[in-house]
Amino acid sequence: MDRDVMLFTRWIRLVALVAAAAFMLFTGGTLGYVFAVVCVAFLGLTVWQLLKLYRDDRYRT
Repeated sequence: MDRDVMLFTRWIRLVALVAAAAFMLFTGGTLGYVFAVVCVAFLGLTVWQLLKLYRDDRYRT
């Protein structure tokens, strides 16, 4: 996959996860907090993937 496509999709995922986590926290309730924690876990994974992509020599231009 092209580096630019991977960057774009991961940034979109990052924004969507932040929005989803914020919405879940705003709605409150136990289930909302559980889904917010899941969003934060995927947010961490996405940040790790972005950092790995920026540091990987195979995708440098």
